[in-house]
Amino acid sequence: MQFDEFLYKLRSIDSVELPGISAHVRMAPVNRKITFPDADLSASARFAAVLALIVPGEQGDAAFVLIERTGGNSVHASQFSFPGGKQEPDEELFMTALRETEEEIGVLKGQIELIAELTQLYIPPSNFLVTPYLGVVREKPEYRVNAQEVQAIYEIPVRELLMSSAVKEGVFNTSSGQQVTAPFYEWKSVRIWGATAMMISEVIELIRQH
Repeated sequence: MQFDEFLYKLRSIDSVELPGISAHVRMAPVNRKITFPDADLSASARFAAVLALIVPGEQGDAAFVLIERTGGNSVHASQFSFPGGKQEPDEELFMTALRETEEEIGVLKGQIELIAELTQLYIPPSNFLVTPYLGVVREKPEYRVNAQEVQAIYEIPVRELLMSSAVKEGVFNTSSGQQVTAPFYEWKSVRIWGATAMMISEVIELIRQH
């Protein structure tokens, strides 16, 4: 999918209802119950935001920007994810997504055009209630990697993840040492599962709706 085509498809995104849970469930680990956060959960969870960033990739294709996190003791260590992190005091969530993106991969806030706020997703292992935002950068960015948090950056063509053959199922090790069976997106050596796959599923569904 060409970048300009992607922008055209999402021009009316605010006028449609988000796929939400129905999109999340398609890529959720087996036996995970997905529901909208209730009041009790929202009061006890920590808040975070991520940016599903789309950039012009190779040959003008629209591409997701994903990072591979560094190893360590974090529950999200070594995972593939969108740039993002926890909300700071008195900070609006969309600014959290923009700030963390700038801090982790060097894409400046002023370069990013926010398209929409996507459906919140609760992450049980870290007790984060995550708000994803969809955004674009119209020109290929120059990345500046924060090596303390990011091991590598990947630009994954949207058209590759639109293909049914990109979705597979496998067994993954969780941060608690358990094994779970889950669907995942596969692109070259990258296997995207869990919360990030669920968020991507919503973006993919929005594209298909248009």
